[in-house]
Parts: sequence; C-alpha cells; structure tokens
Amino acid sequence: MSERCGRCNRVLRDVISKEKGFGPVCWTKIIGTRERQKGQGRLFKEPELDFSGDIILKRSENGSVLTNVSQQIELHSPNGFEWGYGGSGPAELALNILAMFTDRQTAEELHQIFKWDFIVRVPYDGATIKGKEIRKWLKQHKTAS
Repeated sequence: MSERCGRCNRVLRDVISKEKGFGPVCWTKIIGTRERQKGQGRLFKEPELDFSGDIILKRSENGSVLTNVSQQIELHSPNGFEWGYGGSGPAELALNILAMFTDRQTAEELHQIFKWDFIVRVPYDGATIKGKEIRKWLKQHKTAS
C-alpha cells in the first residue's frame, strides 16, 4: 500500500486510495480519460509537452496497471498499457510516455526502441522511470535519427 498519490504525490488518507496508490481526484482523472476514449477507435490528441515529472508504473492488488500516463494515442493496444515484455501493451505505453516528453512524430519514430530500452525491463510490480533519464535518452536518440 502506498502512502502518497502516484500522480500528484499528496498524502493518501483513506484505505481505498492507499490500495490504489492514487487519490480519488487523480484516480478519476486517470480512469475518466480511459473511459472517455473507449469505443472511439484511434484517438490522436496533441500531447502535453510540458510534462517534467517522473513516470510511475505500479499495480493494484488485483494486478491492474496504475500509472500517471494517460493513453493519449491508441495505436497498438485498445486494452491499454503493460510492461515487462515486448508486446503491444508495452509498445502503447512507450508511445504514450514519449508523447508526454516530445512531439507525436518523434514519439512514433522512437517508441519501439524506447520500449526495448526501458519498458521491457520494468518488473511486474512496476517502477519509476525518471523524467531526466527519458529526456537524456531522447536527446541521444533524436540526434541519431
């Protein structure tokens, strides 16, 4: 159980929030985004390029994915994000992480490489990917492409 929200880092006060790892407002924003996107096919929304935090990946007690990454672009996996292997869920996560830090074209060009460098290595229970590491990785790979 987490004592702080995985999205905004505020102290969690109730048992349900501690179990989820997110406060009720942040949880609603995360789930609400996914619910609004269901049934819409591919959603191509311009990313927020001002994200400066870390990426938090964790699991609830029932094993579902909890993260501060919203699925802005649906390209590989209509079922959402995953990590720890090289499939469509991890590709979707990699794409949407990069879209938080760079433009869509760059995210699409580099997300498969990012998946293999970062996402497949995340253990089942989750991890935190430092924003500064992502920016450093992007800087190295943007100049190479």
